[in-house]
Formats: sequence, C-alpha cells, structure tokens
Amino acid sequence: MTFGICIESSHQKGMGHLFRAMHFCTYLRSKGDSYIIFINPHKASLDCLRDKGLSFETVDPTDSSSGWESTLASRHNLDVWINDRLDTNEDHARRVKLSGLKLITFDDHGTGAALSDLHVASMAFDDSEQALGHKVLRGVDYLILNPEISSRRRLRRRMDRIVVSLGGSDTYGVTVKAAIMLKELGQPAVIHIGPAFAHREALQANMGGEFILAESVASLVELFSGFDLAITGGGVTPFEANAAGLPALIIANELFEIPNGRFLHSAGSSYFLGYHENLESKTMSKGLAFASSKLNDMSKRGMDRFCPQDAFERIYSEIQNV
Repeated sequence: MTFGICIESSHQKGMGHLFRAMHFCTYLRSKGDSYIIFINPHKASLDCLRDKGLSFETVDPTDSSSGWESTLASRHNLDVWINDRLDTNEDHARRVKLSGLKLITFDDHGTGAALSDLHVASMAFDDSEQALGHKVLRGVDYLILNPEISSRRRLRRRMDRIVVSLGGSDTYGVTVKAAIMLKELGQPAVIHIGPAFAHREALQANMGGEFILAESVASLVELFSGFDLAITGGGVTPFEANAAGLPALIIANELFEIPNGRFLHSAGSSYFLGYHENLESKTMSKGLAFASSKLNDMSKRGMDRFCPQDAFERIYSEIQNV
C-alpha cells in the first residue's frame, strides 16, 4: 500500500503530530509499504524530516479551493490517506473520499472525522465527547509511542534527577513559568527545549546555577532515560515517559490536554498539576512532594499500563481490513 500522511506542525499547534507521523512512517518502511508526508512549511519540522530521511511534500492544509487532495492522491498513486491534524473539516474529508482513498484519522475533533473509514481515537478520554467515524478505535491500546522506549524501560526508586520538557514548540512559554517556580522552590532540574522553542530570552533571564539547558537532543527517549521525574505537557510525551517507567508532573498546555492529564493521574503513573494558566508554586510543590513519596509505585504503574510496541500492529491490521 501507499500512504499519504497529512499533518500540521507549528509553534501554535506544536510538533506532536509530526513525531507520531515519523514513528508511523518508520513502521511502514519496515513493512515494505510506501509513504509520503504532507506538511505545512514549518522550518523546524521540515528539518526534523530531513534529518530522519523521511519523504515529504509541503502543502497548505487550509486550502479549500484548489483540490490539492486529489492532485496529490493521483501524483503519488495513494491507497490510504491519514489525517493527523486534530481538527479536520467535512469538505476536506469529502474531497479525500472522492479521490477513492481509504480515509484514516487520528484523534480528530473536527467534523471531517465523521466521514473517516477509521478513527484512531487513542487519546479520547473525555466521555462527553463522541469520537466520530465509520469505525472508531478508542483507548490507549492504539496509542502510537516511540518504539525506542522498549529498550529504555526501568523502574525508578528515588527522585534524584528531574527533567522539564514541555513540547517541541511550547506555544505559551510554560517552560519559563515552570523554571521560575522550581527556582523559588530550590529544585534543580535539566530543562529541555524543543526545535521550535521561541522563548529563549525569557528562559535565560530566569536560568540560575540550579538549571542545565538541554537542546537539539537526538532522542528525547534517550534523554529521559537518565531521569527519575519529568515535568511535561499533556500530549503524548507523558505517556511515553510513563511507558518507560518515568513518572511525570503534567501541565496542560491546551484545554484539550486536560482529560489526558486527568487520565494519567487516575492511572497513578503521573500527577496532574492542572491547566497552565492556573498553575501556582504551591501546586508545583505539592506535586513534587507527592512524586517523591510515591515514585516507585508511579513508575511501576506506568510500565504495567502502557506498552510501546503493540499499537502499530493493531492499527496497521485495522487499516488493511477497511
């Protein structure tokens, strides 16, 4: 089969969709399938794709008049179209379907999901929101995680080293807010910033001797392997951390991340600090104290609950049967 994977990645939208697409394309290559990634022209994201040697073509996903979907479907002789864009619309989905393709969508909150042949709703934790699609795969059994995690899993017993990692772009500069709070609490940490981080000046103004800056890391999974607790956003990152046995304090960067944080908190593998606009030092202090006292149990729960390998096979099998 030949797959077209359409994503959006930017400072505003973050880079989680990009990383998920990269993992899935690597899996498709192992199966002998062809793929092409369609992505908006975001320099940091394009650099990541070039570094990994992945095939891509830049598009304007907001274009609603040129019929670019059918043009690309014909040019690349596609069989399957995958959307990983958070919020697709019905007109776009209809144009894809009229091109004769299987339409798959990932964690799609838009009206376009209703026309999908398969909706992989792996992060649908808000019971009040219905996941739309002809067939819906709901739950963390379908959550795509970095396969590198499998070789990096270990049980954490003591909270000696903390890492802060709040996304490839950190749209709202929550890293700076977290650094200020950790500084007030006298808590040392390594602060990781992603390739599209745009708050460097503000962060450096609040960096003291208790902080070490990590950037341009080859592998976030490898970086995380040396730590005992992570402070993360509410996207895929805390799931990957927990799967490796690394507990997390979660700060929701977006409102739609709040159910993710609550889910992981209820699973006992992370501690949810709340939405970033409401974050206070006393909440951070409470989270650190809880993690310090429950670290071993949180680590074990994460490894028991989340498997980094099986989702690829489950999703691929379902796509073949559409």
